Amino acid sequence: MIDTEKEYIFNGPFASYCTMYVDYKKGLGYKFQVSSYYRLRQIDNFFKTYELKNPILTKKMVDDYVSKRGTESTKTLHQRMSTIRQFALFMNTLEFNFYVFPKNEFVRIRDNFTPYIFTHKEMSNIWSIVDTLCLAENSEYDNLIYPMLLRMLYGCGLRINEALTLHKTDINLENGVITVNKAKNNITRIVPMSETLTDYCRNYAKKMTFNMEIEGYFYPAPDTQKYKSKTILNDFRT
Repeated sequence: MIDTEKEYIFNGPFASYCTMYVDYKKGLGYKFQVSSYYRLRQIDNFFKTYELKNPILTKKMVDDYVSKRGTESTKTLHQRMSTIRQFALFMNTLEFNFYVFPKNEFVRIRDNFTPYIFTHKEMSNIWSIVDTLCLAENSEYDNLIYPMLLRMLYGCGLRINEALTLHKTDINLENGVITVNKAKNNITRIVPMSETLTDYCRNYAKKMTFNMEIEGYFYPAPDTQKYKSKTILNDFRT
């Protein structure tokens, strides 16, 4: 898969909403790759022939779109089903009444992914490593950020982009809760922390000299902006 982002121009009946959808997904931390643009533009182009006066998506329209085409693979069909479902869910957050293709009707694709489960010993080794990190040349706070970030991922089950998007004002150090704003499916949720993790957060904030009432990322990159998840992943693998 191409690992670059590319801008596409939408000119179908959902053009302006497709652009809004891209911004929405990027705002959640997703990287909109070429294949994602292509599938979204494919939806916009497909419904040009319907001559829609207002944005609408009925069951018949969706069934027409997801019907199998020639010798296309099961994976391609599955991706089209997923994309139009996600787009419809987004449109419904804007108070439209789009038909949402049922997830249980997706064609099945073979999944060879096997999750790796770390043992307690391996996790102990990970803590030993991140807690003894040396100062990086390009960031004076990596030795504080990485131990905090990994503990939050481990203790709260956050997605990496959810954690990296957190602002200081999203962390309540008094009550030990995290507010994850506009996460998956545009849902905001409250995530509790254990007492030990809350204490670790307090010490982290103190060492970082944070004013927790002022906006700013809880895990600031060297340029004070948001870390890229790829950077964290590469460092973790190292």
